[in-house]
Amino acid sequence: MNWLEQFNVWLTTLDNSPENLRLLFVVLLGILGFTFSMAVAMFLRAVFDPVKKRIDVAQQVEDAQTNDRDRYSLLQRVGVSIAPKAEDKKASIIQRLETAGYRSPQAFTLFFGIKLLAFVSVPVLLMVGMVLFSDAQIFDRLVEIILSGVVAFLLPNYWLIRMVRRRQKHLRHALPDALDMMVVCAEAGLGLNAAIQRVADEIGVQHP
Repeated sequence: MNWLEQFNVWLTTLDNSPENLRLLFVVLLGILGFTFSMAVAMFLRAVFDPVKKRIDVAQQVEDAQTNDRDRYSLLQRVGVSIAPKAEDKKASIIQRLETAGYRSPQAFTLFFGIKLLAFVSVPVLLMVGMVLFSDAQIFDRLVEIILSGVVAFLLPNYWLIRMVRRRQKHLRHALPDALDMMVVCAEAGLGLNAAIQRVADEIGVQHP
């Protein structure tokens, strides 16, 4: 405890010793400056740390995927019940979805969930419209109601075919520009991997 007693004695002499008072002020100022600089360094590191940025982006993507899964979980559960079990048909539809740009693992079951939802909701809406805005009897229009459900069930297939053709058209239009950019990057001295990465970064401006 000698150092504590000496420190107490030194504090009592501050009033009579301006030199000790200046020394204490310098020490406290140094501690304050060191603490402030450390706080600023930790703040800048937290803001500009690339690892933290990648973690934040990954967390945001994971949260968005979780929200999407929660949002469409009912449609997916419904879609599983009517999705084809044969591997060849399943692979064909998955390939078509991927060609259209829908590469999520949940796209297959979600697609059939939408088909079943359309099959049920369109006839119901048609019947409600008949009751509210028409004098026609539902049983007299039963064939039309059933046909509307069948058409609504098949409509997503034609929509998917249209999306596939649309995406293929966009790819055909973008491919010449991408090849031209590849040639420019290769002539500039970039390697194959670097050229592909550069084209991937730049081509999205003109061809999203």
